[in-house]
Amino acid sequence: MTLLTVIALVIILGVGTFSRISLTKSLPSSPPTSPEIAGVTSVATSSPEMIPTPQASSSPTSSTKSKVEINVDTKVNGTTASLEKLIYPGASAINGNQYEVNVRGATVYDWYKSEMSKRNYQIRNNVKTQANEKFKGVLYGVSGSSSLKVTIDQENPASKTTITLE
Repeated sequence: MTLLTVIALVIILGVGTFSRISLTKSLPSSPPTSPEIAGVTSVATSSPEMIPTPQASSSPTSSTKSKVEINVDTKVNGTTASLEKLIYPGASAINGNQYEVNVRGATVYDWYKSEMSKRNYQIRNNVKTQANEKFKGVLYGVSGSSSLKVTIDQENPASKTTITLE
């Protein structure tokens, strides 16, 4: 090895060793037994605190329940539903804010996603799924203080696509 390589190795090892020594000196040897705050004294309670300890179990118990919740907040930062009605071309109204069209659900979804982007909506929720023959899509966008939520449903390729605007 060259002299420069040896010197570099010695320096690197020295710095590493010095760092470890400094770190060990700065760490406390045992955790504090009670918090010490100026002017506050510790008060003992008459009943001991219960601390749960994990126990190994070979099979899950019947009292254990799993719960999964998914919430989509449609009132992001105080936004209100957009007054703009973004209606798919050729769609016919069926009930207030619901429309129908004879186009595949995925095509309608892609059109809404493109139109919302063109109109400067920041898309916050973008879900598209197809199981068996059913299609479901949800787009939620925010622009300034207004928001627009579009839900697209199609039962099967032969049925009409339902569009719900919120």
